[in-house]
Amino acid sequence: MAQPIETKGETKTLWFITWVLLSVVVGMVASNYRNRNGFGWFLLAFIVSPLIAGLLVLATKPLDNTPRMTRRQMIDRLEELKRIDSREKEKWKNLRSEDFIKAAPEATPSVTYWRSADNPASTPRRSVGDWLTGER
Repeated sequence: MAQPIETKGETKTLWFITWVLLSVVVGMVASNYRNRNGFGWFLLAFIVSPLIAGLLVLATKPLDNTPRMTRRQMIDRLEELKRIDSREKEKWKNLRSEDFIKAAPEATPSVTYWRSADNPASTPRRSVGDWLTGER
């Protein structure tokens, strides 16, 4: 007696594995070539159909034209920002409040005037700049 080559269970398993692999391919295409959420497109392909989701992915345009940064580029950029930050810390480390006043001559102290109801004459009031420079 001749035995069958395939059984129904093996065929279903083969179809399921093919379905999952095609869904993974759709997710990878969406992620790598369209800058889309690969896992979301994988789920859509797995639930609906890899063929329909694959056609939808191919019909969409990439989200942005700028390529994604590679891991090495991201690490290099972070190291550059750390170097800039350390230089800025050194630059501002020994700065005193007198340096701010000397560096900003346009921020000279000013006197503002106000009138009170009981004293109609103009009365000078000290500003923040007067307090910083110690003027009276």
